[in-house]
Amino acid sequence: MKAAQSSDLFRYLLDQALSPSVAFAVGWALLGWAKLSELSRLPESAKVHRALEDGQAFIGDALSKAVIASEDQLLNDLLSLKGLPRENIERLVHMAWEILQSGELDNLSLEEVLSLDKNSFEHGESLGSQAQGTFPLLPRELVELMVELGEVKSHDSVYTPWDTSSQFSIAVHRLGAIPYTETPERQNVTRLVQLLANIEAPVHCTDPVVQPTALSQKGGLAQFDVALACPPFGGRYERYVSQQDQWGRFPEQTTSSTVLVVRHLLAQAKRRVVVLVPSTLLSGAGAEAQLRNDLVRRGMIRAVLAMPKGLLPVTGVATAVLVLDPHGGNEQVHFIDVGHGPFYKPVSKTRWSLIDPVHLARRIHQSPALLPSTSEATRTRSEILDANTLQVSRLLAQATSSFTPPPSQPLVRLADLVHTVRPLHPTLRKASQSTETTFRVHEVGAQDLPSHGYIRDAPRQLDLPVQLLAQTESLYLEPLDIVLIVKGGAGKVGIVSKDVRQLSTPWIVGQSGIVLRMQAFAPVDARALFLLLRSNQGQELLQSIVVGATTPLIQLRELMALSIWLPNSQLQDEAIQALELEDNLQDQIDQLRHEQAAITAHLWAQP
Repeated sequence: MKAAQSSDLFRYLLDQALSPSVAFAVGWALLGWAKLSELSRLPESAKVHRALEDGQAFIGDALSKAVIASEDQLLNDLLSLKGLPRENIERLVHMAWEILQSGELDNLSLEEVLSLDKNSFEHGESLGSQAQGTFPLLPRELVELMVELGEVKSHDSVYTPWDTSSQFSIAVHRLGAIPYTETPERQNVTRLVQLLANIEAPVHCTDPVVQPTALSQKGGLAQFDVALACPPFGGRYERYVSQQDQWGRFPEQTTSSTVLVVRHLLAQAKRRVVVLVPSTLLSGAGAEAQLRNDLVRRGMIRAVLAMPKGLLPVTGVATAVLVLDPHGGNEQVHFIDVGHGPFYKPVSKTRWSLIDPVHLARRIHQSPALLPSTSEATRTRSEILDANTLQVSRLLAQATSSFTPPPSQPLVRLADLVHTVRPLHPTLRKASQSTETTFRVHEVGAQDLPSHGYIRDAPRQLDLPVQLLAQTESLYLEPLDIVLIVKGGAGKVGIVSKDVRQLSTPWIVGQSGIVLRMQAFAPVDARALFLLLRSNQGQELLQSIVVGATTPLIQLRELMALSIWLPNSQLQDEAIQALELEDNLQDQIDQLRHEQAAITAHLWAQP
């Protein structure tokens, strides 16, 4: 008879009408009960093999004794079995004991348990995907990459906060290192996984930022050789956390969890910090910018890896891996765009997996002479500070740009050439539904921007209350306004013709766009600037500031900070003539298409 496997245990638990999260926790508790029994860390009457020998009548009693005898309520999740029939409980306990005795857990793979027989579960999902809400699991390749980037050695002390799944702890333990885990929420599964992996390291229930437990004898923060972390995204701390920190970790007085987490990790590591962060940290303002600039100036950043979209199973947030050296001294930073290089492969329409994470990690040690490429490059500290960003795509675009303007084309900030006109606020659009007296405008969206010539039509109509007339008039598009799409099809551009004021209905820009209107006395014609932004070089520049995992976005701050090369007067004149010729040809093309459609329009027409 085939020996029981982990998949059999978890599948049978789901058959008991337990929710996936409960079944997941109970399964690990059953395996933990078996392990504690084998290690003789329970009284004889509470051990699994004794319960099986005594039979069904005593199985519930043994279970209760095991829960009481386990350290720090480690087996409390077993209580969820109390309402099941005795024979079912006995079968589950027997399966757990059989799995342990077979040696299947000797090479524990949490990923395999969480991806058990996908076809066996409801809607074809894995147990992990159903239990993710309470037990986040990282892709195995990401864990392998971050451990390799940490350059973990045997006997290293490794700080692994937020390691709820124990994946970092298990990975470094296998290298002979000693993990130290802190998790904000009480997770018996975390400790059970480490128990089954034979890791004799405590798991501390605390928020690492608010109340760290790794302290020296004098009360200071203990320092580990390496820190590895994938903390939660998007959280906020109370302001007192940064303002009243007794260890002086937080020069940025902020509530941003990302900033505080990075500072905390740097305070607790000596040699290397590897942390997964949301990409907003790479280009955000305020405290995020202060943190970035300080790390760059002090040479603490070794590498930045922009990760592919859809890497994490529980979020679509764009992410990056920061490799930090707390001692500083790095004159250059290695940037790798993992999502646009030969480093990953698709596993579904929306999810991706890394290829050879060990090789990827070792690329940060390659000689700069082998760089740059379209997916990686090194930049100096001064170059990064000038760019005021760690956004990988933008810094790579600067390093690998195929266009170098001649000296006669000086660089200026886009903010020195244009000001912006925002779209109508969404709340004002909704106001039109509650009034009878309205006026009409036409909205220009991404679909209205042609590939050649001027914008020709804006068919989308919008009726607005007359009370908004004064506010809306300032939003009307004017001749030679440049329309830039900043959400969705980010980077697409169009230009308004000189005839827009002759239209019976005014135009405004749609919600996905923004208007670039020339400053008075700007040293460039709007038509030349438009063609520059539409060109391959301009699109390369715009795409370098696009952010967002699910919806591509251009942030106004990044847009206005772009450096634009000024074409000389001759090139501007050529651009104006080229656009006019384009538009004339488009008129002819439209006319020919109209005539073409009319050729057969009369055939089979109804009399």
